[in-house]
Amino acid sequence: KLYWNTTGNCTAADNPWFNVTAPHPYSVFHDWNHENEMVREHIKRSLTYLIEEYKVDGFRFDLTKGFTNKASNESSASNYDASRVAILTEYGSHIKEVDPNAVVILEHFADSENKDLSKAGMKVWRNMNHPYTKAMKRDMSQADFTGTTNGFDGNSGMQNDYMAFGTLVGFQESHDEQRTNYEGQWDYNGNSIDFATRIERAKINAAFLLLSPGPKMIWQFGEIGYDISIEENGGRVNKKPCKTAEYMAVAERKALYDTYAMLIKFRKDNPRFFDYDVNFRWYVGGSEQTGRYLFAKSAEGKHFALFGNFGAGNQSIGVSLPEGVSKWYDYKNSGSVWNGSNHTVQMSEGQFYLLVSDTSMCIK
Repeated sequence: KLYWNTTGNCTAADNPWFNVTAPHPYSVFHDWNHENEMVREHIKRSLTYLIEEYKVDGFRFDLTKGFTNKASNESSASNYDASRVAILTEYGSHIKEVDPNAVVILEHFADSENKDLSKAGMKVWRNMNHPYTKAMKRDMSQADFTGTTNGFDGNSGMQNDYMAFGTLVGFQESHDEQRTNYEGQWDYNGNSIDFATRIERAKINAAFLLLSPGPKMIWQFGEIGYDISIEENGGRVNKKPCKTAEYMAVAERKALYDTYAMLIKFRKDNPRFFDYDVNFRWYVGGSEQTGRYLFAKSAEGKHFALFGNFGAGNQSIGVSLPEGVSKWYDYKNSGSVWNGSNHTVQMSEGQFYLLVSDTSMCIK
């Protein structure tokens, strides 16, 4: 408030750091003029301090389309802006100079710039709330998961050059969207879905999110099926009840938590399935309305297969496992052996199987 317009209750026009009126939409607080060298120096020194003194392991920047002084509106804010790319690249490069292992994530939503930003070593938000919510509501024609990850060309298993591999941070819910488990209380016709079934659908959603390559974000308490509306207590940013102890005492919610833990363990124990040279294919578009499939082969020749029932009620699911593997093993039970490629499996709603090509990969 060294520079303050008391009449307008806003930043004064003669201040050296802020825009009085943001040139871009969705602004909050006071809008920094990132084209000002003093501003950029201040921000870089602040980033250095947070890394060195607080030992943070990275940064997630909000509303990065606002890191510019180029005028735009809602329809043009996503157009390519070279000055914005340069400013974000400068910040990202500075962070890497201080800590080469630091993670930089941008809430960007400007596809025209994502390739350049990813090549500069930054990751970008990938909001997949809509399709994963539709999957919870049994509306599978609207539940196309393919945008969750990047680096691959369709179902060929080959990388494309649109963005650097592993730079989309996929998520099914965040602070800006309605909870998938809240929406999952009703199907697409407004009919109720019982609690146990909803939790099973949350499990299979988690499997198809977390077992695709690239970084993923789990919004707090999603792993225990948090189903309080985002509008609870007057709006999305207002205080919500913490129900961890209550939820973890519910067997179904604890089972969902354990499923998340199992999937994360699989990723951590088998990192080569999630590396740039994996042969990855999945069948998760709007046409796959009942059975969905995910197959991965590491550069070392190991395989895993994920398939499950996204339909309503019990279903007969046909699966053609990749050729060249004579025996498959259930990841959770190495004694369960699947011979050959073609199988037809009776599956309950939300049920999925995670198979591996080597018993050494199974849970011990």
